[in-house]
Amino acid sequence: LHRLQLALALNGARLTKVGGYLCYSTCAMSPIENEAVVAALLRMTDGALELVDRSDLPGLKARPGWTTWKVLREDRSRREVKNEQKKNNLKMQKRREQFDVHKRRVWKDDKNDEDGNMDKDETVEKKEEEIETKGEQKVDEEPKENGENEKNDLNEVSTGRQEGAKTEELGPPPDWESLTLKSRCQQEGFVEYNSFDEVEDKWKQTCRESCFPPTLEEIQNFHLERCMRFLPQDMDTSGFFVTLLKKVKPLSSRARERAAKLATDIVEADEASKDESKTDAKSPPVKKTKLNPEDEAKQESENATLVSSTTLEAKNEVNDTTSTKDEQTKVKTNKGGTNTDRNNGCNENFVSASLEILEPLMEYYGFTKDFPRDQCMSRAKPNSKIIYFIGKAVKLYMDGGLQDKVTIINSGLKAFERNNNQCEVEYRVNQEGIHYLVPYMTKRKIIVDLSDFVNCLRHGAIKFEYFSEAFAEEMRNLSVGSFVVLLKGHEEDFSKKLMLVMWKCRGEHVNCLVNQVEKKGMKNKLQAHVGQDIVFAEDEIQTKNEANKDKKNEDENNDSKNEEAMENADDNKVEDSN
Repeated sequence: LHRLQLALALNGARLTKVGGYLCYSTCAMSPIENEAVVAALLRMTDGALELVDRSDLPGLKARPGWTTWKVLREDRSRREVKNEQKKNNLKMQKRREQFDVHKRRVWKDDKNDEDGNMDKDETVEKKEEEIETKGEQKVDEEPKENGENEKNDLNEVSTGRQEGAKTEELGPPPDWESLTLKSRCQQEGFVEYNSFDEVEDKWKQTCRESCFPPTLEEIQNFHLERCMRFLPQDMDTSGFFVTLLKKVKPLSSRARERAAKLATDIVEADEASKDESKTDAKSPPVKKTKLNPEDEAKQESENATLVSSTTLEAKNEVNDTTSTKDEQTKVKTNKGGTNTDRNNGCNENFVSASLEILEPLMEYYGFTKDFPRDQCMSRAKPNSKIIYFIGKAVKLYMDGGLQDKVTIINSGLKAFERNNNQCEVEYRVNQEGIHYLVPYMTKRKIIVDLSDFVNCLRHGAIKFEYFSEAFAEEMRNLSVGSFVVLLKGHEEDFSKKLMLVMWKCRGEHVNCLVNQVEKKGMKNKLQAHVGQDIVFAEDEIQTKNEANKDKKNEDENNDSKNEEAMENADDNKVEDSN
């Protein structure tokens, strides 16, 4: 990870503007991933970055970064460990034993052919049977024991312990002296390097020069003690390493070349590892059987026929694939002409909503003149389904050319949504961003008491008879379309969002345009407000019906049990009389 993390940090330094800050953080405690990366980053940027000391923040318990450390590696590569594991597993052991048995049989048959005696020797036969039985018993052991044995074998291989070596139980060493720790590392299968010159050629890709501690001069210039190490026992957190760097000048051309070379090396190493894995996964070559001259000529003619037919099928398949791709590239549209692509216009930039859309909405809902219409934005496509309300800070970034650099998948809250029904305006207000619209609305909002507000949360079409006469009369005066209901006493408390988006139907019905999850949350808010559960009449009827249904099922089960008991009693009486 050292090389990859260094490449990521270099790319972050390249993107950071002069005077900006770059934070490098990991959840590891290894200095190879932490201080070594920071030291290499400072070394490769030629003074363009400086460490910032923020350990003085109140309530922050951070330990200083390290200036020196040990560089270790395992005594065997991953490939060697993997090959050793394959050789020592139970499957390979049984396969070797079977091969030995087969080899003995071949040797015995050849010997008998030479002597003219084809009968097998009984003693050799018994030994072969014992070997086979022993191999089968090893494989047919219980799964639990097999798992434990394999696990122990893998642990011995991965730690590099030699067979017969005296091993200690895992735990703290007897003391923390350098000699004790060094012997413990050797015992666990690690090799220590004091400098990069000691690293063998085959290990220089793993233990790179940037992994080693900085020189004395670099220690004084880099100030690695400004790095912060957060240990779990200090603040009851996980272990973290955090470093804050400031870019004081642009990167030099040499630093940019180093960053590009490092990125290229990572890509090439990744491709090489993939090629190696593909080579390992290849199956062994199939041996070809020898054919007579006549059979060989026949096989060649069959192969020629097969190649010609395969080529024709391939051409047809290419033509079919091309036509299919051409069909898939066509944009699918529904009857209304709106885009039904899976991206749903997410690749389109955000643009300010047009005045042709906003002006009818301003008049219909009675928005005041100070309504921030410039924060109403939609996707840059015709017949946009949703108009979003964007925050001021995000709007400034968008106006500054942010969308030329990145693709914004989602932003803001849904303020208006296109109607599916006939209405005076094309868009209705949306529950998601209603608390940003209500402060500017002067029309189509009604303040109601608690009972009417609770009844607005009913399911489906809600009749006017559930509401008070005053509220019902106000709704009758509204035209078909969306309107907002606010709870009395909280009409100015927009943070609690005790408001609902409703839809006035043609008849004396209304619908609540709020999803079930938010309805449930609204009920919880009201229960906390009034101090009692919110239960509707139909909910009580449904609960009562379910209870009656359960009772009926229980009675039917009891009746069936009684009938079975009576039948059994009658059978017993008949048997007794016989």
